[in-house]
Amino acid sequence: MKYFQRARGFDMLNFIAWQMLVGILPLCVLPIAMPLADAQWSATYVLLLLWTGALSTAVGFLLWIAVLRFLTAGTASLNMLAIPVIALLSSMLIFGERLGAGEWVGIGCIGAGLAIISLRAWLASRRGERPAPEPLPLEGG
Repeated sequence: MKYFQRARGFDMLNFIAWQMLVGILPLCVLPIAMPLADAQWSATYVLLLLWTGALSTAVGFLLWIAVLRFLTAGTASLNMLAIPVIALLSSMLIFGERLGAGEWVGIGCIGAGLAIISLRAWLASRRGERPAPEPLPLEGG
């Protein structure tokens, strides 16, 4: 995203719309390729489908672009790694779900990765190395 914002200078909202359109094409072919149960259409089903399929995805992409305008891609990506961990731990606390061994291993891997990256940054600051300069926020969409 940062590359396209900086180098190409085109409208990111348009880019997201095309990305979503191209991404949904394989999902349209999936019912033809695999025998699936018929959908039970209702007003609630349609509203939930629109919410999760279009609105929440579009809002998520717009927020991601907004975050990338002010943070480096590395910093933003590191913060994104915490989202699955927070979701899993929240589901344990709120819904009483039990996590499997694979989920605990994933949480541990994410934690270890974040710890390694943080340790490397701390050691670099102790050696007096200057961090990479923060990019200026980009103008426009």
